[in-house]
Amino acid sequence: KGIYELDVAPEVGEHSIIGRGWWSIHDGASDGVVPVKSARLPGVDSEVMISATHTHLNKHPGAICEVLRILQVHADQLPWVQPHLVGQCEPK
Repeated sequence: KGIYELDVAPEVGEHSIIGRGWWSIHDGASDGVVPVKSARLPGVDSEVMISATHTHLNKHPGAICEVLRILQVHADQLPWVQPHLVGQCEPK
């Protein structure tokens, strides 16, 4: 199944971190591998665009901060996790 056809339980949050560090005439904005128009998913809880290419997106400070933010949002919903246990970060 393509990602657009995946069944996701309603209680599961979905988030997108999309790279847009590349541009081409054919695809427009992309991370050099996945065009932004293909990476965007309807109905996600959050979507962040990062100016990074595909191979550098996971190392970009903005992407790392967004992952920490998402983890914190989910940790805050768990009764046994202390508030702000995940940590905070400032993108550089």
